[in-house]
Amino acid sequence: MSRYWYLASSLPGILFGSPPPLSSRDFLGFCRRLMKPKEYLEIEAIPLYLEGNNAAAGPDDGFDAQSDLSLLKSALLKSFLVWDRGFKNELSRLRARASGKNEEAYLREGRQSDEAVKAAAACFAVEDPLKAEIGIEKERWAAVEQLSALSGFDLDFIVAYRIKLLISERLHSLAGEAGKESYRRLYEEIFGAAELNSAADTPGEMA
Repeated sequence: MSRYWYLASSLPGILFGSPPPLSSRDFLGFCRRLMKPKEYLEIEAIPLYLEGNNAAAGPDDGFDAQSDLSLLKSALLKSFLVWDRGFKNELSRLRARASGKNEEAYLREGRQSDEAVKAAAACFAVEDPLKAEIGIEKERWAAVEQLSALSGFDLDFIVAYRIKLLISERLHSLAGEAGKESYRRLYEEIFGAAELNSAADTPGEMA
């Protein structure tokens, strides 16, 4: 496997819950200049693999990450896609069961580990939608950490960084959406109260 000493050592630290240290665009720019073309294309295509790994996708969506695993150079990416499919399958199963729908209709072919099942159950048990989404991304981050524990300065290290960066960007997006929703509720509460006060202060018509 190729070694990317300079690229790996040049990437800023990345922590769960912290703002993305750089954009995907900048990250891919570094990778494009410093990686072998075929391995760079694998890094660039990771979002497509993750999207094709979606358990809720229909059977005719075309791209299926699982069927293309043999083409991947990164062992970490292969392992993560298998874990991620099992994780998303279990989430889909639990959601379908709670809605009284046919569970099998929402599953995609793939292996399922005990760890992925437990992680999905823990996330599904969280009632607050935002906290549940954050929990899902935390479990995916933990899976990447575990799978990349022995990687260093190689393709697997760059793959792990790319997935973490995508997770960080999603968390940042969720935080922004939550902020907008909180502002909208506050706006409505303020102006709703103002309208009620205005109505109360308006004298009624004299008889």
